[in-house]
Amino acid sequence: SLWQFTNYGNEEDAYTAVMTAYESHSSNTYVLSRFPGHPVYEYLLRWLYPVNRIGYSLLSIIATYVSFLLVIRIAKRHMGETKAHWVGITFLLTPIVGIMAWQTMEYMLTLAFLLAAWNSAEQKNWMIAAVFTALATGCRLPSLMYGLPLFILLWQNSSLSKALFFGGLSFILSCVLYFPVYREYGWDFFTTYDLPYPPIAKVVYKATLGTYGIFQLIAIVWAKAGLKWNTFLINVFKQNSLPVAVAFLMSLGSYIFLPEKSAFLIPFATLGWFILFQYSNQRFSKAIVVMSVLGAFTLGTDLSDDLRGIPSDQASFTIPAGNQDIAVMLFKGPAHASIIKAENKINTTKKIVRKLDELNQPALVITGWWYPFIQVEELRLKNFTHIVPDPSEPRRADVEYVYYANEIDIQRAISEGKSIFFTPESEIYNEQRYGHNLVAKYGTPLEILTE
Repeated sequence: SLWQFTNYGNEEDAYTAVMTAYESHSSNTYVLSRFPGHPVYEYLLRWLYPVNRIGYSLLSIIATYVSFLLVIRIAKRHMGETKAHWVGITFLLTPIVGIMAWQTMEYMLTLAFLLAAWNSAEQKNWMIAAVFTALATGCRLPSLMYGLPLFILLWQNSSLSKALFFGGLSFILSCVLYFPVYREYGWDFFTTYDLPYPPIAKVVYKATLGTYGIFQLIAIVWAKAGLKWNTFLINVFKQNSLPVAVAFLMSLGSYIFLPEKSAFLIPFATLGWFILFQYSNQRFSKAIVVMSVLGAFTLGTDLSDDLRGIPSDQASFTIPAGNQDIAVMLFKGPAHASIIKAENKINTTKKIVRKLDELNQPALVITGWWYPFIQVEELRLKNFTHIVPDPSEPRRADVEYVYYANEIDIQRAISEGKSIFFTPESEIYNEQRYGHNLVAKYGTPLEILTE
């Protein structure tokens, strides 16, 4: 149903973006959704807030379609028209692209700007390339690193002076776009808390099944057998292949450095398809497309979790992966699985809100990643017309919910006679964030599964 495309997604960050867009729109000031800021995307959400229920998803869908067209346009310059369309179709059917194509996240808009910058650089238009590079950076700060391969591309295709002008203009425009962030937060907008490096099994899962799904992974392994290795090895070290090689390695390196989300690999996957199709023969290229089509509608995978993943009763079967299980859905693709996951999270959020309403004692509730979901749910309950209660103040008599809590927050709540409650796993991540175990020591789990 259409409503599935108006629930903003299954990511905590998506709901944080919605909530900060509401706050920014209501206060007419810039509000950062998460460090280090995404000012271009955050301003777009602020302006689209009056039509957020449709507009936010539509923004990602349009960005995905534009990316699809640009992929084909760029590919046509390097391979035949038929293969270029195959690249476009395969890109569009890449599971992580389908998953992010409808969510209130900046990944697809960032990619559209990066592809527009690359297209402009290939056309020797350094000024337009600089503008699009800055816009991509304004959506995601790490995008500025792609200025290096674009600089090399312009140097090769045009001249060193134009490449230098491109680099200077990209940097200046990026600084201008980040000025609202600096004005509100100073240099603190670079501040964040250290995330522990994820388990290797999770890093590998996100880079494989989480990005490509089962069928595309098989297709990639199979296509390597059909790679024209002689042509590939000769050309990969040629000067005109350097920009692609640098961008490819940088995108992979950035994920290895911070492997938090499969979506971080969207530029890497896009570049990978360019390379694979350019140097694979026709038979294997066709096989990639066929496998991609099959993978779009079958064997969807995601975390098996009755609260925040694929409910166990909807999984065809599960596969153990470390301390978690991966759900496999035989006749639903990855994008469909992500929608089911989003619906499950919304249902869990409603249960948490009801539990908060039922608390009949003074309480501090640590909600962790459910915090923005709860905020948006409360906003929804008020029909998006009234101001949501300030989460730093009690929602009702002596009941307060927070994201995470430091030692002082916990000790103050205890001194005020409040009971400590926490949603599942939030006590673990609270300890990772603040380095204390007071939530687990003094808190009680909020029983959601009994709902």
